[in-house]
Amino acid sequence: MLPSPLKPATTIGTDPTAQKLADLEARIAKLEAALIIGSSGAVTLKSSSNINIEALSCVQIKASSMMTLQASSTMTLKGSTIDLN
Repeated sequence: MLPSPLKPATTIGTDPTAQKLADLEARIAKLEAALIIGSSGAVTLKSSSNINIEALSCVQIKASSMMTLQASSTMTLKGSTIDLN
């Protein structure tokens, strides 16, 4: 009996490596949309919703000159100790 031309004799499976690559490319595209590096080297982290920074031990934000924190609504700082110099 000959195989039907409407029904393939073998099923073509999805290549797991190709799927992982496609997933990685999609994640990189999202990162490129959120992290913008200008021609001068200035870096902008952009989000239309939330930006969360989590660390198990320490988060440090340093600027060699001026730093501005700005909120159009409420800004909340929480911690057992907050040092502002």
